[in-house]
Amino acid sequence: MVRVRPRWWAIVLGIAAVAGPAYSQSTQCGSALLGEKAQPAVFQNIVLDGSSVTRMWELGHLSTASVTNACGSGCRSLTASPLCDDSGDCTAVTGIEWLNGTCPTEDLLPQTTVLLVEKTTQSDGGRWAAIKVGKNSADANYDLDAAAAAICGPSCAAIASPYVGGAGQGIQVMGESHDASTVTLQLAWEAPSPAAEALNRGGEELISSYAIYYARSTNGGATAPNLTGAKTGWTRIADTDGTKTASGYSTDTKAKVTIPLQGSNEAVYVALGAELDGTGDPDTDANCAPSTYISRGIRVYSPGTSTPPLVAAVTPTEGSVAGGITLLISGTGMTSDTTVSVGGTPATSVTYLAPDFLTAVTPAGAAGPADVVVSNTNGTSTLPGGYRYLDVVPTKLQLFDTEGNMVHVLEAGDTVTLSPTWENQTAASLGLTGHAEGLTGPSGATYTMTDTDADYGNIGVGGDADCSTGSGNCYTVAVADPTPEDRPLHWDMRFVEKLSTGQTKTWTLHIGSSFADVQPGPPMYPYIEKVLHYGITAGCDSHNYCAYNTISRAQMAVFLLKARYGSNYRPPECSGIFGDVSCPAGFAVNWIEDLFNKGITGGCGGGNYCPDAPVLRSQMAVFLLKAALGSDYRPPACTGIFGDVSCTSPKDFAVDWIEDLKTRNITGGCAAGPPPLYCPNNSVTRAQMAIFLAKAFALELYGP
Repeated sequence: MVRVRPRWWAIVLGIAAVAGPAYSQSTQCGSALLGEKAQPAVFQNIVLDGSSVTRMWELGHLSTASVTNACGSGCRSLTASPLCDDSGDCTAVTGIEWLNGTCPTEDLLPQTTVLLVEKTTQSDGGRWAAIKVGKNSADANYDLDAAAAAICGPSCAAIASPYVGGAGQGIQVMGESHDASTVTLQLAWEAPSPAAEALNRGGEELISSYAIYYARSTNGGATAPNLTGAKTGWTRIADTDGTKTASGYSTDTKAKVTIPLQGSNEAVYVALGAELDGTGDPDTDANCAPSTYISRGIRVYSPGTSTPPLVAAVTPTEGSVAGGITLLISGTGMTSDTTVSVGGTPATSVTYLAPDFLTAVTPAGAAGPADVVVSNTNGTSTLPGGYRYLDVVPTKLQLFDTEGNMVHVLEAGDTVTLSPTWENQTAASLGLTGHAEGLTGPSGATYTMTDTDADYGNIGVGGDADCSTGSGNCYTVAVADPTPEDRPLHWDMRFVEKLSTGQTKTWTLHIGSSFADVQPGPPMYPYIEKVLHYGITAGCDSHNYCAYNTISRAQMAVFLLKARYGSNYRPPECSGIFGDVSCPAGFAVNWIEDLFNKGITGGCGGGNYCPDAPVLRSQMAVFLLKAALGSDYRPPACTGIFGDVSCTSPKDFAVDWIEDLKTRNITGGCAAGPPPLYCPNNSVTRAQMAIFLAKAFALELYGP
């Protein structure tokens, strides 16, 4: 791949610029202006702070030829940079250095900066990945949805955020210790989605590493440092956890940092910066470009007290006005005495999982946004509008082929009818229709919606309806197969449904054939697609799942906890429980110890866990039900279902748990019989694990 990063890197930092023929800018501004779109003043569903245009800029490598901007209807294409030839790789940037009146030329002054990077040629259209950094008091970075069509139509490739946005940037404090002169922090944060990373045919990632920055407040945190996204007042601190570059840039999504304190009344804030391309070390590699701005910092240490709570995110973000929805609340500073309220009403069943995670069950509430508040003895934190109560509730999404048969996994090349189901929880009957728009997905494929309207008829109070059994008027979509090198491993497309009530819902449609070694047809196939879709596993390498490989006890710990708490869950730092699992270097050691602390396993005996041993089918029955139903769960007494698992004295190991799996339709055993067999001493394969997890945790590929 041709490296052109130094050129645009220089421009981002305001070191050099090239003026295009469309507009002439000062050397502190961007490169050639390729195109602009006047309305709407929204970029990927984000209002551009009063700006009325979206502009594209480009600079490429040395040549006298030009490349044309790949914009569809609604986007005016202007002359391109004279420094980008027709056949080579180019780098594009949009909205460079438009901050603080640096470039007051005419009316060309958007109030945010967007950095848009493309590796492409003129002929193929390329793939895009974007970072939006806003110079405003509300936040520094935002997430961008994968929907380039919102700017320039289907000829533009998908845009995705390579950086976690929003308040807190997903930073979690996994461990903290301090003395009079330093505070040492174990930090973790959320990685970009696979789609956001897949920006070129070579599969290289945009983000090569992360820089960790800190700032101190000398009055105990009463006054926060600069939180605008600018680096002023912030100092980079080296990662020392081992997974880093020589200069201390973190090459994974966690870090250990030791921050000096200069007084007893100092609070500490941390923030992240994304380092782009190259080796991940901008100190030594000119091809690695440091981000111009950092994330919005969060307070991670307060003097003389424990870390105050911070609620950063809630999953799911919406649910029924009747309540009863289990939320995973992530943030920092969670304790066992933390309480949760939603919309001013206490939540129930609040369960402490880790310093950064709680679960809680929503109370009943009124339709609309509701604040989520967490409180403990160290403080209170509010996520404004963090949860939305719905009185028209999505309950199901079914897919049908052109013959009316149900589709369990959507494949590239399919045309399907989409039939959502909505439940009316209002106080009156409801005539409901819907309109779909914004169908989008990763680049390299063509997404088409041939029927954009649905009619659900009249839904009585407490009733539900879908469009297929009601009016028969449902949505129809098709997706064309991309070329193999364009296809991401995890491939989803999305559209927004707007109901006649004004409510909106983003539906996600997973597209199958994700793994080269698992093709449609076998019974295991849809379950393997489910565990990928839910972020439980990405396979055994970049293209394969290895369905018939056995699962180790270490791998099982990760799978079980991700299935139970979601792909964003991260366990607490290890303390060194098992003699055969090194802390902190052992594979999955945090997950293994968390499994122990949650009462799901006691190890394999003798103070050991046996992390490399395969999981037996008998053991899996216990692990699975305890993870899904709680460590206190006990199954009913056996009745004698399987011919190879004795229910008579002396009972075989885990017979009650094994038969409970059968009763719950999680397994039918390994042979139909009669009598049926369970094969309790066989090792669990990756294919079987996918089925166990998808059934035990009710993982649906399509739905709300």
